[in-house]
Amino acid sequence: MPSGHALARHRQLTLEQLADQPIILTGRDSSVREQVDTLFDETRLTLNAGMEANYMSTVLALVRQGLGISVLPESAADSLEGLKRISIDHPGVNREIGLISRSGMGLSPAAQRCFELLNKALPDTPPR
Repeated sequence: MPSGHALARHRQLTLEQLADQPIILTGRDSSVREQVDTLFDETRLTLNAGMEANYMSTVLALVRQGLGISVLPESAADSLEGLKRISIDHPGVNREIGLISRSGMGLSPAAQRCFELLNKALPDTPPR
């Protein structure tokens, strides 16, 4: 959100606090958009869709212009100049990731090390 936004003083926000704000959304084919829509549907909150843009850079530019706020993944944090990133306090605001390997093939040493580091960092996640 813009650094000067009224909610920017918070360290964490709830979906209820976002519900009355105009939200700049990613395009309908975006997994981020799908997750945002699902979160608001599941909590029975009304999503105040301000605008929609297909590219994250466009979404961020619209937010910089003060046209609304946005809900984006942490990967968007690389280009937050003039904006403030605030965490959302809701259990559904997480994204599942996975390490996929070819069936019957062992992992390369680098992939095996990555797998070990992920298991160490995320000990409560069961392997599938």
